[in-house]
Amino acid sequence: MADYGRREKESRAFLERLEAIDRSRLADAERLNYDLFRRSLRDRIGEYEFKTYLLPITNREGFHTEFPQLADNVPLDDARDYENYCARLEAFATYANQHIELMRAGLKGGYTLPRVVMEGWEGVSWPRSSRTRRRICSTHRSRSSPTPFPDPSARASRNGDAKPS
Repeated sequence: MADYGRREKESRAFLERLEAIDRSRLADAERLNYDLFRRSLRDRIGEYEFKTYLLPITNREGFHTEFPQLADNVPLDDARDYENYCARLEAFATYANQHIELMRAGLKGGYTLPRVVMEGWEGVSWPRSSRTRRRICSTHRSRSSPTPFPDPSARASRNGDAKPS
Protein backbone atom coordinates (compact mmCIF):
# COMPACT_ATOMS: atom_id res chain seq x y z
CA MET A 1 0.00 0.00 0.00
CA ALA A 2 3.00 2.27 0.41
CA ASP A 3 3.25 2.34 -3.37
CA TYR A 4 -0.09 4.14 -3.55
CA GLY A 5 1.27 6.85 -1.27
CA ARG A 6 4.28 7.24 -3.57
CA ARG A 7 2.02 7.43 -6.62
CA GLU A 8 -0.17 10.06 -4.99
CA LYS A 9 2.87 12.15 -4.09
CA GLU A 10 4.16 11.90 -7.68
CA SER A 11 0.76 12.85 -9.10
CA ARG A 12 0.61 15.90 -6.84
CA ALA A 13 4.12 16.90 -7.93
CA PHE A 14 3.15 16.54 -11.61
CA LEU A 15 0.05 18.66 -11.03
CA GLU A 16 2.10 21.33 -9.29
CA ARG A 17 4.57 21.42 -12.19
CA LEU A 18 1.73 21.54 -14.70
CA GLU A 19 -0.03 24.39 -12.93
CA ALA A 20 3.21 26.37 -12.95
CA ILE A 21 2.88 26.55 -16.75
CA ASP A 22 1.12 29.66 -18.05
CA ARG A 23 -1.80 28.06 -19.89
CA SER A 24 -2.67 31.29 -21.71
CA ARG A 25 0.66 31.17 -23.56
CA LEU A 26 -0.08 27.77 -25.08
CA ALA A 27 -1.46 27.10 -28.55
CA ASP A 28 -5.04 25.78 -28.77
CA ALA A 29 -4.04 22.13 -29.15
CA GLU A 30 -1.54 22.43 -26.29
CA ARG A 31 -4.23 24.01 -24.06
CA LEU A 32 -6.47 21.04 -24.78
CA ASN A 33 -3.65 18.64 -23.83
CA TYR A 34 -3.00 20.73 -20.72
CA ASP A 35 -6.68 20.58 -19.71
CA LEU A 36 -6.95 16.84 -20.31
CA PHE A 37 -3.75 16.08 -18.41
CA ARG A 38 -4.80 18.36 -15.53
CA ARG A 39 -8.17 16.63 -15.30
CA SER A 40 -6.53 13.22 -15.39
CA LEU A 41 -4.15 14.18 -12.58
CA ARG A 42 -6.92 15.68 -10.45
CA ASP A 43 -9.05 12.56 -10.94
CA ARG A 44 -6.13 10.33 -10.00
CA ILE A 45 -5.42 12.39 -6.87
CA GLY A 46 -9.11 12.22 -5.94
CA GLU A 47 -9.03 8.46 -6.27
CA TYR A 48 -6.04 8.32 -3.89
CA GLU A 49 -7.81 10.63 -1.43
CA PHE A 50 -10.91 8.42 -1.45
CA LYS A 51 -8.76 5.28 -1.32
CA THR A 52 -10.45 3.65 -4.31
CA TYR A 53 -7.45 1.32 -4.55
CA LEU A 54 -8.94 -0.48 -1.54
CA LEU A 55 -11.77 -1.64 -3.84
CA PRO A 56 -9.78 -3.31 -6.64
CA ILE A 57 -12.76 -5.23 -8.01
CA THR A 58 -16.29 -4.40 -8.99
CA ASN A 59 -18.94 -6.40 -10.77
CA ARG A 60 -17.72 -4.93 -14.08
CA GLU A 61 -13.98 -4.62 -13.85
CA GLY A 62 -10.86 -5.16 -11.88
CA PHE A 63 -7.76 -7.29 -11.82
CA HIS A 64 -9.91 -10.42 -11.86
CA THR A 65 -11.47 -9.52 -15.23
CA GLU A 66 -8.48 -7.76 -16.77
CA PHE A 67 -5.94 -10.54 -16.28
CA PRO A 68 -7.72 -13.15 -18.43
CA GLN A 69 -7.50 -10.64 -21.28
CA LEU A 70 -3.74 -10.26 -20.91
CA ALA A 71 -2.88 -12.07 -24.15
CA ASP A 72 -5.04 -9.58 -26.04
CA ASN A 73 -3.30 -6.58 -24.44
CA VAL A 74 0.41 -7.36 -24.68
CA PRO A 75 2.62 -7.85 -27.71
CA LEU A 76 3.11 -11.49 -28.69
CA ASP A 77 5.38 -11.08 -31.67
CA ASP A 78 8.57 -12.91 -30.72
CA ALA A 79 10.13 -15.26 -28.18
CA ARG A 80 10.96 -12.37 -25.79
CA ASP A 81 7.29 -11.29 -25.77
CA TYR A 82 6.24 -14.83 -24.89
CA GLU A 83 8.84 -15.05 -22.13
CA ASN A 84 7.40 -11.83 -20.68
CA TYR A 85 3.87 -13.19 -21.08
CA CYS A 86 4.78 -16.43 -19.29
CA ALA A 87 6.45 -14.45 -16.49
CA ARG A 88 3.24 -12.48 -16.01
CA LEU A 89 1.18 -15.68 -15.91
CA GLU A 90 3.55 -17.20 -13.37
CA ALA A 91 3.33 -14.05 -11.22
CA PHE A 92 -0.48 -14.05 -11.12
CA ALA A 93 -0.71 -15.62 -7.65
CA THR A 94 1.42 -12.83 -6.20
CA TYR A 95 -0.57 -10.24 -8.12
CA ALA A 96 -3.87 -11.66 -6.85
CA ASN A 97 -2.58 -11.88 -3.28
CA GLN A 98 -1.56 -8.21 -3.39
CA HIS A 99 -5.10 -7.30 -4.40
CA ILE A 100 -6.54 -9.54 -1.68
CA GLU A 101 -4.35 -7.65 0.81
CA LEU A 102 -5.79 -4.37 -0.48
CA MET A 103 -9.34 -5.71 -0.14
CA ARG A 104 -8.67 -6.85 3.43
CA ALA A 105 -7.30 -3.41 4.29
CA GLY A 106 -10.41 -1.93 2.67
CA LEU A 107 -12.70 -4.13 4.76
CA LYS A 108 -10.88 -3.05 7.93
CA GLY A 109 -11.36 0.57 6.89
CA GLY A 110 -15.04 0.06 6.05
CA TYR A 111 -14.63 0.12 2.26
CA THR A 112 -16.97 -2.34 0.59
CA LEU A 113 -19.16 -2.45 -2.47
CA PRO A 114 -22.90 -2.79 -1.98
CA ARG A 115 -23.92 -6.45 -1.98
CA VAL A 116 -26.18 -6.02 -4.99
CA VAL A 117 -23.35 -5.01 -7.35
CA MET A 118 -21.44 -8.21 -6.59
CA GLU A 119 -24.33 -10.57 -7.32
CA GLY A 120 -23.40 -12.96 -10.12
CA TRP A 121 -19.63 -12.71 -9.63
CA GLU A 122 -19.37 -16.49 -9.88
CA GLY A 123 -19.68 -16.26 -13.68
CA VAL A 124 -16.44 -14.30 -14.13
CA SER A 125 -13.75 -16.09 -16.15
CA TRP A 126 -10.42 -16.82 -14.51
CA PRO A 127 -7.01 -17.52 -16.02
CA ARG A 128 -6.01 -21.11 -16.60
CA SER A 129 -4.77 -23.12 -13.66
CA SER A 130 -1.18 -22.65 -12.52
CA ARG A 131 -0.46 -26.24 -13.61
CA THR A 132 -1.54 -25.40 -17.16
CA ARG A 133 0.46 -22.14 -17.12
CA ARG A 134 3.58 -24.01 -15.99
CA ARG A 135 3.11 -26.65 -18.69
CA ILE A 136 2.67 -24.08 -21.47
CA CYS A 137 5.52 -21.87 -20.33
CA SER A 138 7.95 -24.74 -19.70
CA THR A 139 7.07 -26.22 -23.10
CA HIS A 140 7.85 -22.89 -24.72
CA ARG A 141 11.16 -22.55 -22.92
CA SER A 142 12.30 -26.02 -23.95
CA ARG A 143 11.34 -25.71 -27.64
CA SER A 144 13.45 -24.39 -30.45
CA SER A 145 10.38 -23.00 -32.22
CA PRO A 146 9.56 -19.37 -31.52
CA THR A 147 6.35 -20.08 -29.59
CA PRO A 148 3.79 -22.73 -28.67
CA PHE A 149 1.04 -20.12 -28.99
CA PRO A 150 -0.98 -19.34 -32.10
CA ASP A 151 0.19 -16.64 -34.47
CA PRO A 152 -1.41 -13.32 -33.38
CA SER A 153 -2.26 -12.50 -37.01
CA ALA A 154 -4.12 -15.81 -37.24
CA ARG A 155 -6.09 -14.79 -34.15
CA ALA A 156 -7.01 -11.51 -35.86
CA SER A 157 -8.22 -13.28 -38.99
CA ARG A 158 -10.24 -15.82 -36.93
CA ASN A 159 -11.97 -12.89 -35.26
CA GLY A 160 -12.79 -11.38 -38.65
CA ASP A 161 -10.36 -8.50 -38.12
CA ALA A 162 -7.94 -7.40 -40.78
CA LYS A 163 -4.51 -8.97 -40.54
CA PRO A 164 -1.80 -6.61 -39.36
CA SER A 165 0.42 -5.38 -42.18
